[in-house]
Amino acid sequence: MIISDFYLEVNCDSIDKLDKILQKRYKNCSNEFSLETEEGFPKLCILVNGIYACVHYFRDEEDCGLYAYTDDKITLNNIVFHIGNENDETEISENMIISNDLAIELARCFFKNQSMSEKVKWFEL
Repeated sequence: MIISDFYLEVNCDSIDKLDKILQKRYKNCSNEFSLETEEGFPKLCILVNGIYACVHYFRDEEDCGLYAYTDDKITLNNIVFHIGNENDETEISENMIISNDLAIELARCFFKNQSMSEKVKWFEL
């Protein structure tokens, strides 16, 4: 599996390596990860800001994607995430924010199965 963040792209072949990669943070405790198969899709994207995350799943290049969410809100505020690099930002609704720990669980599931986890609900765009 190929994993990229703001500045790096690596080939990942184990859960241990995945966990280590997903701990990498840059300015403001943020990062953006893209996990993809050798074919490019499906793809899982994770935005991280401290303890918060936003997870987006793409089935193929034509897909607008699905956001992971749960019924348990972990914040009552929108959160600003960095996208593409440490300087560009986007604000994500509190409805689409999950914990970073849950995002890591979803990444592990994707690594093993190349599919969406059933641990969360998915909102299709």
